[in-house]
Amino acid sequence: GTGNYKEAFDVCAAIPDGRLCSKQEVLDLVLKDSLGSEHCDLDTELVWTSNLPSGKLETWQWKVCGTKNGCGNKGIGGLVNASDTSEKAFVRCCSGHNVPGFIGPKCGNIWAESDFGANGGCSGEMTYESAVTFCLSKGGYLCSKEDLQNDCTQGSGCGYDFQHVWAMDMGLVEIPLEDSGTDPYAVLDQSQKRWLACGDKTAPDCVKSEGAYEVVAAEPEMHEVRCCRESSTDLSAEGWITNGGACTNIWAMSNISTYGDGCVHEATYASAEGYCNSVGGVVCEKQWVIDGCTRGSGCSHDKDLVWTSAIVNETTISPVPMAWVTCGAKDRCTEHFGKGAKLSPLNMTNEVRCCSDDFKPNWQYNENKGCDVWGESDLPICYHAETFESAKKICELQGARLCTKNELLSDCTQGSGCGHDMDFVWSATKGWDVPYVPEPDTRLTDDKYYVACGDVDSEDCVKYEGTNSYLAPETAEHEFVCCSDTDLGDSWLVEDSDSCNVFASSDCFEPKTHADASSACATAGGRLCTPEEVLGRCVATAAKS
Repeated sequence: GTGNYKEAFDVCAAIPDGRLCSKQEVLDLVLKDSLGSEHCDLDTELVWTSNLPSGKLETWQWKVCGTKNGCGNKGIGGLVNASDTSEKAFVRCCSGHNVPGFIGPKCGNIWAESDFGANGGCSGEMTYESAVTFCLSKGGYLCSKEDLQNDCTQGSGCGYDFQHVWAMDMGLVEIPLEDSGTDPYAVLDQSQKRWLACGDKTAPDCVKSEGAYEVVAAEPEMHEVRCCRESSTDLSAEGWITNGGACTNIWAMSNISTYGDGCVHEATYASAEGYCNSVGGVVCEKQWVIDGCTRGSGCSHDKDLVWTSAIVNETTISPVPMAWVTCGAKDRCTEHFGKGAKLSPLNMTNEVRCCSDDFKPNWQYNENKGCDVWGESDLPICYHAETFESAKKICELQGARLCTKNELLSDCTQGSGCGHDMDFVWSATKGWDVPYVPEPDTRLTDDKYYVACGDVDSEDCVKYEGTNSYLAPETAEHEFVCCSDTDLGDSWLVEDSDSCNVFASSDCFEPKTHADASSACATAGGRLCTPEEVLGRCVATAAKS
């Protein structure tokens, strides 16, 4: 049957694993058998598809052949830009009642005429606006596309059965958007990347809200600012604070006296450098922030991601472009800490909410939350699984945009529908994920040495280690006992066994690599024991001590 887009969407969604077909799928000949006479006979009908237009929409006008299939190689007609005065067509006029000189009725109650004789004759070709005026002057109106295609005006004169004539119907035409050459996302992709870090790594609010305690950002992005300064002099009188310990001589400041009310919540990296320089400081090093050196320095930045001076080395790390998805309402999402934001790959699917800087009827306006945007989720249907690009287009078609991460975190769209208060929805805020690159595994290329149980008769060693000896790479760290062929003093013990003629040190050592263990034994005057000496129980007493 027929229905509007929302009805078609809901019908398909109600079928298990069902969905509206894409434009390409419908156009694809593979689907022809699914649209033929055995399946509702839709071959000659226009059917809804899931595709959104990617360009700007304009309203154009139909011109249609005076009779079905009457225009031969001229075609059936189509949509034309009626505002273009060079577009012209012939005119047939219709009426829903009997007008003198009109023929009819046809198709129920349609009267039509093309040749008005002494009262104007045949119209000839004219613009759309002139055609509208022409028919009004004859007591009628431009015929509809349906009237013309159903042959309700056939035979009404002037030979227009075989010409294109204007129809009253309008249609939407997609006009490709011009490339402005200033794609903000491309600008960010090509910009230098720096690390952001939570003002207080231990503050749960930061990781919950921001999604991580350290993330990558492009220098043109806007983020909070904290400044640092190295000094052995007490700077507290100037508004700097220090947290001592590992942060001794590292001073931090958030309330920047040279900036407005002091707290900088949105600044590019270049601006952050300028603000910090203006108070005699610098943008903090990443490790200083992670070590807690800026904790408690003000402006509530403990729970924010702040700029650090650390550059992302893109020759060794290739940040993956992503975008932030944010919980539709604080504390409502059941995943990812129950609230906040996280990075999502651009080709993943998430829910959609849109924001508008201008008033839109029936859109949510949460002024009480300090918001100055209008938000909506019913667009006019609920979108639960869209990619970033698709979400962006959905909002643009509403004359709106994707909301920023901060707008969503501020609950500016809370209550705007579709149950998205409990979902992660796309934001317009770009982000980058740094793929985990493990340290090179050298175990296969390292030289190998045996490690063995200090006492092979000890059941605990075999139980815990799985064997009494095995090969280990030299870079691994293990316990060790030192041996000597001569008696080096009271701490060097010898087993009461005819097969053992070696002295073993009873001193305890921390686990070390093979090289460091060898060095420690040499310093003590001995050497590492051989596998035969260990497995022969020649160091058992020393190992036990």
